[in-house]
Amino acid sequence: MNREVHVRFWESAGLRCPAPLNYRQEYRDLSDVLRFLRRFIEKVYNEKRLDSALGYVPPTEFETNLLVTRNCTGAASRQLSV
Repeated sequence: MNREVHVRFWESAGLRCPAPLNYRQEYRDLSDVLRFLRRFIEKVYNEKRLDSALGYVPPTEFETNLLVTRNCTGAASRQLSV
């Protein structure tokens, strides 16, 4: 939904648009786009986005939990074999 339609939707209901609509970004060149895209993937896509395939947790949190679980099960299996 573009900005104008978004704002008109809220105003038609007699409300003020609650979301900040300053998500537009101006880029100088392709390298600027790539820099911003990397930052977006690291900060938003991997840290904030909830993934249904991962149990509605962000990918970085899922990865951390997976590493912790593997370390715990690895330590437990080593204790059993001793």
